[in-house]
Amino acid sequence: MPLRLFLAAGWLRATLEKLIDEEWWRGLGVRSFLATDRPLALPFIRPLMDGVLQSRAPLVAVVVVLAELACGLAIASGRCLRLGLRVGVGLNVAFVLCGRVNPSAFYLVMEIVLLFAIAEGTIGTTPRRASRSAFNALAAAGAGAAMLPFIRTLQPAQVIADPAAMLAFLAMITSLGNAARWASRLPDVSFAHSLASRLVQWSHARPAPVPPAIARAALPSLHGGPDDPRAAHDDVAARVPASASATIR
Repeated sequence: MPLRLFLAAGWLRATLEKLIDEEWWRGLGVRSFLATDRPLALPFIRPLMDGVLQSRAPLVAVVVVLAELACGLAIASGRCLRLGLRVGVGLNVAFVLCGRVNPSAFYLVMEIVLLFAIAEGTIGTTPRRASRSAFNALAAAGAGAAMLPFIRTLQPAQVIADPAAMLAFLAMITSLGNAARWASRLPDVSFAHSLASRLVQWSHARPAPVPPAIARAALPSLHGGPDDPRAAHDDVAARVPASASATIR
């Protein structure tokens, strides 16, 4: 709930900021965004920024406001939550492609977390079938691989502002999460299932379960352990003759 409300508040704040900005409705805000972030934009998106987006700036401004409003309301209310998160992912990916990494990359992290929570049934009412996770894992891996040639730097101080590096990293996270979810549904005897189970336990911050044999050896026996007072009681009861036991009762 706190993550959902924080994300919804972010989208609704961005919507309100644009609603009260007269320059935004004239397309000046869109043109300023395109001009400011163009140097960091990925090369294949720049022709679109210079052409269609510039010439249709007022229309783009309306579309962005409506999409952000719908996204914020869907996430806040919980109605059409999955669709709202997907719209948010689309907007944030578009912003990052155009060069605006911050705060879009961090919004993407929250949206991916919530989408995985819906898929697992942690929130929402319709968990996603694990059979689709294999396709999603391959799609995310392909998208991440496509970003690799456009990475400009791997310097720790600068990589956070590199659109291609951030998209590649987020795609890798999404691919691993979907792959683990798919493999965890395989037969228990498979190596992939074992590896996926460990990955899921790590992602959920849960320790690996202790095998029953080790658990029994580590814990005192319920009957007959040297330090168990119930064991002494059972030993005494076993030595009392049946007639004496009946008399006592």
